[in-house]
Amino acid sequence: MNFAEALSFTFEDREWAKKLLIGGALNWVGMFLGLFFITGFFTLGYFLLVVSNVHKQQKPELPDWKTLSPIFVDGLVGAIIMLLYIIIVAMVIVPIIIHFATNDYISDLTKGFSIASVAIFGVLALAVLSNLGLIVWAITKDFTKAMNPLTVIGLLRNKIGLLLGILIFTFILSAILFLGGLGIISPFFLFWGSVVQAHLFGQLARDSIMEESPTINPGPVQ
Repeated sequence: MNFAEALSFTFEDREWAKKLLIGGALNWVGMFLGLFFITGFFTLGYFLLVVSNVHKQQKPELPDWKTLSPIFVDGLVGAIIMLLYIIIVAMVIVPIIIHFATNDYISDLTKGFSIASVAIFGVLALAVLSNLGLIVWAITKDFTKAMNPLTVIGLLRNKIGLLLGILIFTFILSAILFLGGLGIISPFFLFWGSVVQAHLFGQLARDSIMEESPTINPGPVQ
């Protein structure tokens, strides 16, 4: 896993400023004009395209924004995958939390600890499953595989710790970028941070998932 490459590869593209400005502008419009549920599909689609391209190439350039329709559709499907995983995890976690919350036979301390533990587990499960689903969708364009929890976990096998490490790293990076952007330009910085995360996900797919699961057939480079 090459973190330095993920942080620097964007600036190796001749048109990196234009491409990042377009993505940052979409982020800005989404955050400050309340149009995130429109612009977010484009930025998520671009994120998935970076994952796919990094998986297929050693040092890919940043994708172009000229093919807006495929980017939008990819982002829309990616958003659906995330939403469905939220529902799946909630269907498992919420009844357990309700059980502990309404159980009068355990102490308040035990009840609070149990609820907190289940909630943390739910957040971690959602983070792993939804991001794995996005990775599988990005590299296969197979919605069925992306929505099968057993399949996506099986593809990662013993790499869950690495995925969590990437998520923690990019969370810290995003927090730094948000604070560094002082609000008004944070969307531009955060878009760059999302591209860094996409590159790391692409590396994960290239270095582990595809090596462990030769049954996945990636599509052509875009």
